[in-house]
Amino acid sequence: MKKVLVISSVHPWNDTRIFHRQVQSLVKLGYQVYLIAIETNKKCGKDTPYLKQALLKRKKLILRWQHFRQVLKKIKQENPDVIHLHDPELLFLVPRIRKISQAKIIFDMHEDFPAALASKQIAGMPFKPSWIEKYKHYEKRRLQQVDGLIYAEKYYKELYCLPEIKQVDILNYPHLVKHSKSNKFQRFTMVYAGAIHEIRGLKEMLELTYRLHQKKYNIQLILIGKVPSHLEDYVVTFIQENALEDVVLLKGRLDYTEVQKYYERSHLGLALLHSEPNYLGSLPTKLFEYMAFQLPFLASDFPKWASMIHENKSGLAVPYNHLDIVEAKTEELIKNVIKRKIMANNGYLAHRNHFNWQNEEQKLAQFYKEVIGEQ
Repeated sequence: MKKVLVISSVHPWNDTRIFHRQVQSLVKLGYQVYLIAIETNKKCGKDTPYLKQALLKRKKLILRWQHFRQVLKKIKQENPDVIHLHDPELLFLVPRIRKISQAKIIFDMHEDFPAALASKQIAGMPFKPSWIEKYKHYEKRRLQQVDGLIYAEKYYKELYCLPEIKQVDILNYPHLVKHSKSNKFQRFTMVYAGAIHEIRGLKEMLELTYRLHQKKYNIQLILIGKVPSHLEDYVVTFIQENALEDVVLLKGRLDYTEVQKYYERSHLGLALLHSEPNYLGSLPTKLFEYMAFQLPFLASDFPKWASMIHENKSGLAVPYNHLDIVEAKTEELIKNVIKRKIMANNGYLAHRNHFNWQNEEQKLAQFYKEVIGEQ
């Protein structure tokens, strides 16, 4: 039995892509998996002969290098056949891993990280363009040293010319969902699950909810995800000043199995992300999750998003920065139950036929065989 060491110094152990999809699939495919990832307030299951876990403390970006010694120690102890890395910062360990292990190294690219850096800060300072350029060159050198590259979005490979490295697109589609009849919330419920931030439409979602509430619609907004510390005061103040305590529900970070329950009972999904470079070329996972749970949605009208939405007719593309239009489209869907039902059915059909994890699992199985040399 081949042993795989799956490592993330950023993502929680129960991350949807890492744990609920890839790790579970690798165990199912007959690999012995050892997962190293960040602890959460949800306890992980007991170790089994096929799946073991080691949890890391959550640390700020500038302190995460402190995990490296523990990670390298585990690599020595476990002597894996494959090391599957999930974070850009772990690329710094590749030269060291090569010295202490004969394992094949796979890097899983979750995002266009150089583009993402443009909207991030470290110690309160934005990343300078010169820093991002230096990182791009460093990243490419390290990627040339791995044995396999997995891309969560098709366009990522267009950013790198690495024909000598085995590569595959394994997209972040949800597991195939089989539906039973669920009870929707009595109030018209809008839901968003994911990272909570201004550039992910936090303020637009709150303002939209306020406007609809002012018009006496019987609604609620459910936000699932951790509100970052620098936004806590803003969110609490907005809710209190506008008397939305019973209308905006903050659920915090939840395991995906819990998120699914809210999807099943909600009426409309939201994805009002801003036009950041990292979002324009990729399709957000939540759109595919909404489709899987027969949930019509409103999403930003970026060209790639709008094209997919138009093709599948599962939601509406709206200009996130023109809230009057977003508000009008939301009212349209609140009033038109038949239109919502048609969108829900269209989305689920696309999920069942195309956008599901079962197809991606087969690609993962084949790619592992190629990297290990069994194909």
